[in-house]
Amino acid sequence: MIRRSVGVLLVIAVSAHATPAHAQQKTRTRTRSDKIVSWTAIGAAAGAAAAYWAAHYVYKDTPQGYRKVLGTTIAGGVVGGAIGFTFGRRANAGPYFVQVAEGLSSPTLTEGIRVAPRMFAASQLVEACKDPRVVERLEVAPNPLEMREDGRYALNSLSVVAVNGADVAMAGVPIVLEAEEISPPVVQLRSDDPDLNAGRLHALRAGAFQMRVRTICGTPHAEKVIQGLVTP
Repeated sequence: MIRRSVGVLLVIAVSAHATPAHAQQKTRTRTRSDKIVSWTAIGAAAGAAAAYWAAHYVYKDTPQGYRKVLGTTIAGGVVGGAIGFTFGRRANAGPYFVQVAEGLSSPTLTEGIRVAPRMFAASQLVEACKDPRVVERLEVAPNPLEMREDGRYALNSLSVVAVNGADVAMAGVPIVLEAEEISPPVVQLRSDDPDLNAGRLHALRAGAFQMRVRTICGTPHAEKVIQGLVTP
């Protein structure tokens, strides 16, 4: 019975860790809390499993062995969950970026990018990446990106130029746009936000945030972080 429960706990933990990753492949958005929950579940499952096998070996032939094994398994799960929670918190100590769109780079800094709200369709991405080009750096304008509280910013107004090693601008390079997740949020990053689905960024409150632009295809990836500022 205990062995079956530990097995179920392991399956749940793996599912908790895998489900956000699968969702990220589809929407490419994942919150800090998702990661912390995943690591906590994994830690609890691993701790319970290790404690169970150790206790089963020590107490299997002793009086009240079942209760001792059960108690040790529960304690191991609690300790493992605490360790997983701590690891998850530390892993998310730095800025975390949520994908808001994909697009194609601009020919010049006076022209906006071509935006695919949220992400390319699979066929579009395959077509865009069939001939990957090496990007030395990205140049982005405007920087900083300034918005007004409760205002909207059309992401196709952003200019992103991909520059190769010969200092030549390359138009049409696939890129991803990401915004920093902050609590409370400065810009709206909900997966059901109609503005993001239409390729617009919605400012919720005054404050500062960061946006990251990076290439998608080939390696190495080039990226650029710009500052965002929302004023009242």
